[in-house]
Amino acid sequence: MKKKLLIVAGVVSVLVLIGLGVWVVISNNSSEEAEPEYTDGQIVGEMRDKFMVFENLDFLTMAYNIKFSTTVAEDIENYAFTASEMQYSGENNSKNGDNKVYYDATINVGDLVNYDVFTSDFTVSISDGRKYRVITKTDSLDENYTYLYVAILRDGGDEIFVDSHGDEKDLTDFLEFVKSKMGNLKIVYNKVNE
Repeated sequence: MKKKLLIVAGVVSVLVLIGLGVWVVISNNSSEEAEPEYTDGQIVGEMRDKFMVFENLDFLTMAYNIKFSTTVAEDIENYAFTASEMQYSGENNSKNGDNKVYYDATINVGDLVNYDVFTSDFTVSISDGRKYRVITKTDSLDENYTYLYVAILRDGGDEIFVDSHGDEKDLTDFLEFVKSKMGNLKIVYNKVNE
């Protein structure tokens, strides 16, 4: 009798553990929505009104690091969602849901040029038809870089937007380099306080 009780208790315990495991997996999957690699958008009250979903941001993360890639993504998103840039937005065809909310961004890997280990040039296509050329420069492949510069130019645009993160010791050289590659256009400079 004691043996039967131990067997029943063991079976019940295993079933409870299996049930608990299934419940944990199901509740984790249902409570976590599919998160894009980076989202921000402009805040309206407590809600964000637009989100940029980077389809292949991991490409930059592998080449540099996560701090670098998310900072570059944030700079692209912040610039692309400005009122002056949104006027160039065409019909949005996002794969991620509501076209008024989600905008897909894809780094065009075939366009990537590495001028050196710290300086890259690539394009990003947005699901609303816009395309941006991006040149980045940092002084370290580690997350403890002292600076990161990001230059962004919309295809057909007449000004280059530049975000500067950290030290500005090489900024003048970077701006000259950007003008030599993107054209002698007006620079709109933004020092980002982190």
